[in-house]
Amino acid sequence: MAMIVSPISRDIICQRYVLDDSQLSETFDLLDVDKDGRLSRNEIAALLRIINVEPTRVELDFIFQEMDMDQEFITYMRSPPVHRTTLKEIEKQFKNFDSDGDGAITEEEMAGILRATTDLTDAKAIHEMFKATDLNGDGRITFFEFVKNDARKGASPSSEPVCLPHKMICSTVVSSLQNLPAEVLVEILSRLNPHDVPNLRSVNKMINNVILNNYKYLPRIAYVLNISLDDGVPMIHIRKSGSISGISEKYCEFDFSRLEEIDIVEVEVFDMNSEKSEQSMLVLKSFMHFFTVSRQNSVRSVTFKNVNLDSSFNEVLYTFNHLVTSNSEKIIVIDSQLPSLLDSDQISSFAFEHYKCIGSAVGEETQTICDLVLRKFTQEMTTATTKLSFLAEFNSVSVGKICDFIETWLSCSIAPYFNICLHDCDEDWKTHFLAACYQRRLSHNNLEFPSLKNETAHIKVSFSMETKMCCFWPIFDVPARAMGQNSCYSRYYRDF
Repeated sequence: MAMIVSPISRDIICQRYVLDDSQLSETFDLLDVDKDGRLSRNEIAALLRIINVEPTRVELDFIFQEMDMDQEFITYMRSPPVHRTTLKEIEKQFKNFDSDGDGAITEEEMAGILRATTDLTDAKAIHEMFKATDLNGDGRITFFEFVKNDARKGASPSSEPVCLPHKMICSTVVSSLQNLPAEVLVEILSRLNPHDVPNLRSVNKMINNVILNNYKYLPRIAYVLNISLDDGVPMIHIRKSGSISGISEKYCEFDFSRLEEIDIVEVEVFDMNSEKSEQSMLVLKSFMHFFTVSRQNSVRSVTFKNVNLDSSFNEVLYTFNHLVTSNSEKIIVIDSQLPSLLDSDQISSFAFEHYKCIGSAVGEETQTICDLVLRKFTQEMTTATTKLSFLAEFNSVSVGKICDFIETWLSCSIAPYFNICLHDCDEDWKTHFLAACYQRRLSHNNLEFPSLKNETAHIKVSFSMETKMCCFWPIFDVPARAMGQNSCYSRYYRDF
């Protein structure tokens, strides 16, 4: 609703938005989250996001250009806003609500417009809004009541410009939020940047309580969670994503309700073994319980390192996969012995694009798991409509599956980027690989396999007998060398 200002009293916005110096000082303190005595662009932006407005850089520039940075906050807020609209524009807004054109707005008409143009669907909140605007309580909002609503008898309608409370909105947004139902407030907070939500807890007790009680439904800051055994003592370590330092606590002292305040994007399980099976089982089960309760569904990476578990953990690991690993983009197993990790159904249905299994054994047939992963990547290539990417590092994989992958890639119109590294590839493995390529007529020169769909693309294969590693990767901008061509001048020119 717009605020009408009479020609006589341009220095007064309306009674609802007139604040004395002490109130303005208190408002400034609420907005100044970092308590540095100045309002930053981030602090202004956070306040705008509270009212479901995502400010652009241009809009923030305008606000800061309009405000004299050397001017005191209280002095600036006393002055009337310069943004104006007219009664003609207010009349246009009124007609948008008055869908049947009878000169009045019913509660059904208001609810229909609000549901169609905003995310406000709470019937109680809409009823309270209608009741506050319907001044005489007859169940109909006339144009006079529509205009009078926010002015609250502070001015009379005229053709004079109408002052919108752009400057005063920051002063009243906090008090306005306190009058909203909790579910509406949660909906507003859910639109904020994750880093803004913790800052709003300092605004007042009511907003703090709403955030604490509904943290798991709000945007949360990304964290890495590490579970480990330190000399047989279960430990929990959490740190912000991208940070190397964090908080480490004993399992028995860790407050798992803290998980509701963070968004776990990476899970690491380190240094667990069957010798301490009771502690390991307890920690994993507790983690999965609180993982579910705190509504964690953003895990993108799962790592097992130096984890040695026996078959008694089969059921726990199966549940762990469905809760944690199913949406992960990256699965890493290093120096670990696991009775199971992924079955064939999980491998085909899970969304991971990066799989690493080094120095480890998963189940009785580790190679079978690696073969299934490579088959998954191969199948996804055939149905892809956009360019994909795969990263894989295996202890070992069958020659047949790697040849299937190469053959499919060479025939793809939308060939993906990939990087595959295989360990334990000795001379025998190399001999079998080259023989399989010959049998399948996968032609190559100096282990460069030309694409059948793109004349400037090929797969490069490199063997290192010292490390017993074999690496495969694609090149998209240089053709493979032709038969008898020992030097690749185009590659030399590109690298130069």
